[in-house]
Amino acid sequence: MKKILDGFTHRRGMHCDTTSLRDVFLYAGHDMPESALFGMGEGLGFYYWESKNLRHPAVGGRIKPLELDRRVCRNLGVSLRIRTSTSPRRAYDVMKAMLAEDTPVMIRADIFYLKYRRSNHHCGAHNIVVAGLDEEAGIAYVADRIADGLIELPVSQLIDARSSPHKPFPPRNAWFEFGFPVEVRPDPVNVMRTIGMNAVEMLNSDVRNVGVGGIYYFASCLRRWKDGFTKPELKMACDAAYGAIQANGTGGGLYRHMYAEFLEYARGVTGLSELERVAAGYHEAGRLWSEAAMILKSVPCGCASLSEASILVEEIAAKEHELLTELLCVANLCCKNNGRGKTR
Repeated sequence: MKKILDGFTHRRGMHCDTTSLRDVFLYAGHDMPESALFGMGEGLGFYYWESKNLRHPAVGGRIKPLELDRRVCRNLGVSLRIRTSTSPRRAYDVMKAMLAEDTPVMIRADIFYLKYRRSNHHCGAHNIVVAGLDEEAGIAYVADRIADGLIELPVSQLIDARSSPHKPFPPRNAWFEFGFPVEVRPDPVNVMRTIGMNAVEMLNSDVRNVGVGGIYYFASCLRRWKDGFTKPELKMACDAAYGAIQANGTGGGLYRHMYAEFLEYARGVTGLSELERVAAGYHEAGRLWSEAAMILKSVPCGCASLSEASILVEEIAAKEHELLTELLCVANLCCKNNGRGKTR
Protein backbone atom coordinates (compact mmCIF):
# COMPACT_ATOMS: atom_id res chain seq x y z
CA MET A 1 0.00 0.00 0.00
CA LYS A 2 1.24 3.48 -0.91
CA LYS A 3 -1.08 6.36 -0.17
CA ILE A 4 -1.20 9.89 1.19
CA LEU A 5 -4.68 11.26 1.81
CA ASP A 6 -5.61 13.72 -0.91
CA GLY A 7 -6.67 17.07 0.52
CA PHE A 8 -5.32 16.45 4.02
CA THR A 9 -3.72 19.64 5.31
CA HIS A 10 -1.77 20.26 8.48
CA ARG A 11 -0.08 23.24 10.06
CA ARG A 12 1.72 23.38 13.35
CA GLY A 13 -0.36 23.99 16.45
CA MET A 14 -0.25 24.68 20.16
CA HIS A 15 -1.44 21.45 21.78
CA CYS A 16 -1.33 17.88 20.48
CA ASP A 17 -4.98 16.99 21.23
CA THR A 18 -6.49 20.10 19.74
CA THR A 19 -4.12 20.22 16.76
CA SER A 20 -4.99 16.61 15.87
CA LEU A 21 -8.69 17.25 16.37
CA ARG A 22 -8.50 20.37 14.19
CA ASP A 23 -6.85 18.37 11.40
CA VAL A 24 -9.45 15.59 11.51
CA PHE A 25 -12.37 18.03 11.74
CA LEU A 26 -11.00 20.06 8.82
CA TYR A 27 -10.55 16.99 6.62
CA ALA A 28 -14.21 16.16 7.33
CA GLY A 29 -15.19 19.64 6.15
CA HIS A 30 -15.51 21.40 9.52
CA ASP A 31 -13.02 24.23 9.94
CA MET A 32 -12.72 25.19 13.61
CA PRO A 33 -9.92 27.08 15.38
CA GLU A 34 -7.76 25.01 17.71
CA SER A 35 -8.61 27.27 20.65
CA ALA A 36 -12.35 26.79 19.97
CA LEU A 37 -11.91 23.03 20.20
CA PHE A 38 -10.01 23.44 23.47
CA GLY A 39 -12.82 25.52 24.95
CA MET A 40 -15.65 23.39 23.61
CA GLY A 41 -13.87 20.44 25.18
CA GLU A 42 -14.05 22.19 28.58
CA GLY A 43 -10.28 21.89 28.50
CA LEU A 44 -9.31 24.48 31.11
CA GLY A 45 -8.02 22.85 34.26
CA PHE A 46 -5.31 22.66 36.88
CA TYR A 47 -3.66 19.93 38.92
CA TYR A 48 -0.60 19.63 41.13
CA TRP A 49 0.57 16.10 41.87
CA GLU A 50 3.30 14.88 44.20
CA SER A 51 4.06 11.18 44.59
CA LYS A 52 6.93 8.93 45.61
CA ASN A 53 6.49 7.22 42.23
CA LEU A 54 7.21 10.46 40.38
CA ARG A 55 10.72 11.75 39.70
CA HIS A 56 9.43 15.28 40.35
CA PRO A 57 6.09 16.98 41.10
CA ALA A 58 3.73 17.31 38.16
CA VAL A 59 1.88 20.48 37.19
CA GLY A 60 -0.85 20.57 34.55
CA GLY A 61 -3.27 23.14 33.19
CA ARG A 62 -5.88 21.09 31.34
CA ILE A 63 -8.34 18.31 32.09
CA LYS A 64 -7.19 14.70 32.10
CA PRO A 65 -6.12 12.83 28.95
CA LEU A 66 -8.88 11.59 26.61
CA GLU A 67 -11.56 13.54 28.49
CA LEU A 68 -10.94 16.63 26.34
CA ASP A 69 -11.48 14.59 23.17
CA ARG A 70 -14.68 13.05 24.52
CA ARG A 71 -16.12 16.40 25.61
CA VAL A 72 -15.30 18.16 22.34
CA CYS A 73 -17.23 15.56 20.42
CA ARG A 74 -20.10 15.36 22.88
CA ASN A 75 -20.55 19.13 22.93
CA LEU A 76 -20.40 19.45 19.14
CA GLY A 77 -22.62 16.49 18.28
CA VAL A 78 -19.82 14.33 16.87
CA SER A 79 -19.78 10.63 17.68
CA LEU A 80 -16.49 9.24 19.03
CA ARG A 81 -15.21 5.79 19.83
CA ILE A 82 -11.74 5.44 21.33
CA ARG A 83 -10.54 1.95 20.50
CA THR A 84 -7.56 0.08 21.94
CA SER A 85 -5.90 -3.24 21.27
CA THR A 86 -3.36 -5.49 22.92
CA SER A 87 -2.17 -6.44 19.44
CA PRO A 88 0.16 -4.03 17.59
CA ARG A 89 -0.57 -6.00 14.41
CA ARG A 90 -4.33 -5.50 14.69
CA ALA A 91 -3.88 -1.78 15.42
CA TYR A 92 -1.67 -1.48 12.33
CA ASP A 93 -4.17 -3.36 10.15
CA VAL A 94 -7.03 -1.11 11.33
CA MET A 95 -4.92 1.96 10.58
CA LYS A 96 -4.17 0.66 7.10
CA ALA A 97 -7.84 -0.10 6.44
CA MET A 98 -8.93 3.37 7.58
CA LEU A 99 -6.38 5.02 5.30
CA ALA A 100 -7.59 2.87 2.41
CA GLU A 101 -11.07 4.29 3.09
CA ASP A 102 -9.69 7.86 2.93
CA THR A 103 -9.94 8.36 6.69
CA PRO A 104 -7.15 10.06 8.64
CA VAL A 105 -6.20 8.07 11.74
CA MET A 106 -5.80 9.97 14.99
CA ILE A 107 -3.72 7.86 17.36
CA ARG A 108 -1.86 8.02 20.67
CA ALA A 109 1.90 7.58 20.78
CA ASP A 110 4.75 7.59 23.30
CA ILE A 111 6.93 10.55 22.29
CA PHE A 112 10.09 8.70 23.39
CA TYR A 113 9.85 6.48 20.29
CA LEU A 114 9.13 9.35 17.91
CA LYS A 115 12.79 9.98 17.21
CA TYR A 116 12.17 13.25 15.38
CA ARG A 117 11.03 14.69 18.73
CA ARG A 118 14.31 13.77 20.45
CA SER A 119 12.66 13.21 23.82
CA ASN A 120 14.45 11.44 26.66
CA HIS A 121 11.29 10.71 28.63
CA HIS A 122 8.18 8.60 28.11
CA CYS A 123 4.67 10.02 27.66
CA GLY A 124 2.04 8.03 25.83
CA ALA A 125 -0.65 10.71 25.99
CA HIS A 126 0.63 12.37 22.83
CA ASN A 127 -1.81 12.57 19.91
CA ILE A 128 -0.79 12.60 16.25
CA VAL A 129 -2.62 11.90 12.98
CA VAL A 130 -1.50 9.32 10.42
CA ALA A 131 -2.35 10.63 6.95
CA GLY A 132 -0.38 8.31 4.71
CA LEU A 133 1.52 5.05 4.42
CA ASP A 134 4.19 3.64 2.11
CA GLU A 135 4.55 0.00 3.09
CA GLU A 136 7.29 -0.77 0.58
CA ALA A 137 9.47 2.02 1.97
CA GLY A 138 8.37 1.30 5.55
CA ILE A 139 7.28 4.92 6.05
CA ALA A 140 4.20 6.43 7.65
CA TYR A 141 3.27 10.07 7.10
CA VAL A 142 2.18 11.74 10.33
CA ALA A 143 0.93 15.17 11.38
CA ASP A 144 2.38 16.42 14.67
CA ARG A 145 1.76 19.81 16.25
CA ILE A 146 5.46 20.75 16.22
CA ALA A 147 5.83 21.07 12.43
CA ASP A 148 4.01 22.21 9.32
CA GLY A 149 3.15 19.50 6.79
CA LEU A 150 3.63 15.76 7.16
CA ILE A 151 6.60 14.06 8.82
CA GLU A 152 8.06 10.83 7.45
CA LEU A 153 8.18 8.31 10.30
CA PRO A 154 9.55 4.77 10.03
CA VAL A 155 6.71 2.31 10.56
CA SER A 156 8.82 0.46 13.14
CA GLN A 157 8.99 3.63 15.25
CA LEU A 158 5.26 4.18 14.86
CA ILE A 159 4.49 0.64 16.04
CA ASP A 160 6.85 1.01 19.04
CA ALA A 161 5.34 4.39 19.93
CA ARG A 162 1.79 3.02 19.82
CA SER A 163 2.50 -0.14 21.81
CA SER A 164 4.78 1.37 24.48
CA PRO A 165 4.12 -0.12 27.95
CA HIS A 166 5.75 2.80 29.76
CA LYS A 167 4.01 5.09 32.21
CA PRO A 168 2.58 7.65 32.41
CA PHE A 169 -0.36 6.98 30.12
CA PRO A 170 0.74 3.96 28.05
CA PRO A 171 -0.98 4.48 24.65
CA ARG A 172 -2.38 0.93 24.37
CA ASN A 173 -2.39 1.09 20.55
CA ALA A 174 -5.30 3.52 20.76
CA TRP A 175 -7.06 5.04 17.77
CA PHE A 176 -10.06 7.35 17.40
CA GLU A 177 -13.15 6.72 15.28
CA PHE A 178 -15.26 9.82 14.51
CA GLY A 179 -18.74 10.14 13.07
CA PHE A 180 -19.46 13.65 11.79
CA PRO A 181 -22.91 15.15 11.23
CA VAL A 182 -23.58 17.23 8.14
CA GLU A 183 -22.89 20.43 10.05
CA VAL A 184 -20.73 21.17 13.10
CA ARG A 185 -21.50 24.64 14.36
CA PRO A 186 -21.55 25.70 18.03
CA ASP A 187 -24.74 27.54 18.95
CA PRO A 188 -24.74 30.33 21.58
CA VAL A 189 -26.59 28.35 24.24
CA ASN A 190 -24.30 25.35 23.91
CA VAL A 191 -21.20 27.54 24.00
CA MET A 192 -22.30 29.22 27.24
CA ARG A 193 -23.33 25.91 28.78
CA THR A 194 -19.85 24.58 28.02
CA ILE A 195 -18.22 27.66 29.57
CA GLY A 196 -20.40 27.35 32.65
CA MET A 197 -19.62 23.66 33.12
CA ASN A 198 -15.88 24.30 32.86
CA ALA A 199 -16.12 27.14 35.39
CA VAL A 200 -18.07 24.98 37.85
CA GLU A 201 -15.48 22.22 37.56
CA MET A 202 -12.60 24.64 38.19
CA LEU A 203 -14.31 26.34 41.14
CA ASN A 204 -15.84 23.35 42.92
CA SER A 205 -13.30 20.53 42.89
CA ASP A 206 -13.53 18.34 45.98
CA VAL A 207 -9.84 17.40 45.60
CA ARG A 208 -7.41 19.88 47.13
CA ASN A 209 -4.81 19.65 44.36
CA VAL A 210 -7.24 20.22 41.47
CA GLY A 211 -8.94 23.34 40.10
CA VAL A 212 -8.57 26.83 41.57
CA GLY A 213 -8.01 25.28 44.99
CA GLY A 214 -5.19 23.31 43.43
CA ILE A 215 -3.50 26.55 42.32
CA TYR A 216 -3.56 27.81 45.91
CA TYR A 217 -2.26 24.42 47.05
CA PHE A 218 0.56 24.58 44.51
CA ALA A 219 1.53 28.03 45.86
CA SER A 220 1.75 26.68 49.40
CA CYS A 221 3.74 23.61 48.32
CA LEU A 222 6.32 25.76 46.51
CA ARG A 223 7.39 27.25 49.84
CA ARG A 224 8.52 23.85 51.13
CA TRP A 225 10.33 22.67 48.02
CA LYS A 226 13.63 24.09 49.27
CA ASP A 227 13.61 21.99 52.45
CA GLY A 228 12.05 18.94 50.82
CA PHE A 229 14.44 18.50 47.88
CA THR A 230 18.15 18.17 47.35
CA LYS A 231 19.70 20.70 44.98
CA PRO A 232 19.57 18.29 42.00
CA GLU A 233 15.96 17.39 42.86
CA LEU A 234 15.03 21.05 43.16
CA LYS A 235 16.52 21.80 39.76
CA MET A 236 14.61 18.90 38.24
CA ALA A 237 11.36 20.04 39.86
CA CYS A 238 11.79 23.65 38.74
CA ASP A 239 12.77 22.70 35.19
CA ALA A 240 9.79 20.35 34.94
CA ALA A 241 7.38 23.00 36.24
CA TYR A 242 8.77 25.52 33.74
CA GLY A 243 8.24 23.05 30.89
CA ALA A 244 4.73 22.14 32.03
CA ILE A 245 3.68 25.79 32.24
CA GLN A 246 5.48 27.42 29.35
CA ALA A 247 6.30 24.64 26.87
CA ASN A 248 5.17 21.04 26.33
CA GLY A 249 2.24 21.95 24.09
CA THR A 250 0.51 24.45 26.40
CA GLY A 251 0.50 27.33 23.92
CA GLY A 252 2.47 29.24 26.59
CA GLY A 253 1.04 30.42 29.90
CA LEU A 254 -0.41 27.04 30.95
CA TYR A 255 -3.11 26.99 28.23
CA ARG A 256 -4.55 30.28 29.50
CA HIS A 257 -3.92 32.11 26.22
CA MET A 258 -5.68 29.27 24.40
CA TYR A 259 -8.69 29.66 26.67
CA ALA A 260 -8.66 33.43 26.21
CA GLU A 261 -8.76 32.92 22.45
CA PHE A 262 -11.71 30.56 22.89
CA LEU A 263 -13.55 33.23 24.90
CA GLU A 264 -12.92 35.71 22.06
CA TYR A 265 -14.35 33.12 19.67
CA ALA A 266 -17.32 32.63 22.03
CA ARG A 267 -17.89 36.40 22.05
CA GLY A 268 -18.40 36.24 18.30
CA VAL A 269 -20.80 33.30 18.55
CA THR A 270 -22.89 34.61 21.45
CA GLY A 271 -22.65 38.39 21.08
CA LEU A 272 -21.99 38.67 24.82
CA SER A 273 -19.64 41.63 25.35
CA GLU A 274 -18.82 40.46 28.88
CA LEU A 275 -16.70 37.70 27.38
CA GLU A 276 -14.27 40.25 25.93
CA ARG A 277 -13.34 41.44 29.42
CA VAL A 278 -12.86 37.92 30.74
CA ALA A 279 -10.82 36.99 27.66
CA ALA A 280 -8.49 39.91 28.36
CA GLY A 281 -8.27 38.70 31.96
CA TYR A 282 -7.27 35.23 30.85
CA HIS A 283 -4.59 36.64 28.56
CA GLU A 284 -3.26 38.43 31.65
CA ALA A 285 -3.43 35.17 33.63
CA GLY A 286 -1.41 33.52 30.87
CA ARG A 287 1.18 36.27 31.10
CA LEU A 288 1.41 35.80 34.86
CA TRP A 289 1.80 32.03 34.49
CA SER A 290 4.66 32.63 32.03
CA GLU A 291 6.25 34.99 34.54
CA ALA A 292 5.91 32.35 37.26
CA ALA A 293 7.53 29.78 34.97
CA MET A 294 10.51 32.06 34.36
CA ILE A 295 10.90 32.64 38.10
CA LEU A 296 10.90 28.89 38.74
CA LYS A 297 13.45 28.36 35.99
CA SER A 298 15.70 30.92 37.72
CA VAL A 299 15.43 29.45 41.23
CA PRO A 300 18.18 26.77 40.95
CA CYS A 301 20.81 29.34 39.91
CA GLY A 302 19.87 31.65 42.77
CA CYS A 303 18.43 34.38 40.54
CA ALA A 304 14.94 34.03 42.06
CA SER A 305 13.31 32.52 45.13
CA LEU A 306 10.58 29.97 45.70
CA SER A 307 8.85 32.50 47.93
CA GLU A 308 8.70 34.91 45.00
CA ALA A 309 7.14 32.20 42.83
CA SER A 310 4.67 31.23 45.55
CA ILE A 311 3.43 34.81 45.99
CA LEU A 312 2.86 35.15 42.25
CA VAL A 313 1.00 31.81 42.01
CA GLU A 314 -1.26 32.92 44.86
CA GLU A 315 -1.99 36.09 42.87
CA ILE A 316 -2.83 33.95 39.83
CA ALA A 317 -5.16 31.77 41.91
CA ALA A 318 -7.07 34.83 43.12
CA LYS A 319 -7.29 36.22 39.59
CA GLU A 320 -8.56 32.96 38.10
CA HIS A 321 -11.08 32.62 40.92
CA GLU A 322 -12.45 36.07 40.04
CA LEU A 323 -12.52 35.36 36.29
CA LEU A 324 -14.23 32.00 36.66
CA THR A 325 -16.83 33.42 39.02
CA GLU A 326 -17.62 36.09 36.43
CA LEU A 327 -17.87 33.46 33.69
CA LEU A 328 -20.24 31.40 35.79
CA CYS A 329 -22.45 34.43 36.41
CA VAL A 330 -22.55 35.26 32.68
CA ALA A 331 -23.32 31.64 31.80
CA ASN A 332 -26.12 31.42 34.37
CA LEU A 333 -27.64 34.70 33.20
CA CYS A 334 -27.49 33.55 29.58
CA CYS A 335 -29.26 30.29 30.46
CA LYS A 336 -32.01 32.15 32.39
CA ASN A 337 -32.57 34.60 29.56
CA ASN A 338 -32.78 31.83 26.98
CA GLY A 339 -35.15 29.95 29.23
CA ARG A 340 -37.48 32.95 29.09
CA GLY A 341 -37.11 33.17 25.33
CA LYS A 342 -34.93 36.28 25.49
CA THR A 343 -31.84 36.94 23.41
CA ARG A 344 -28.99 39.36 23.88
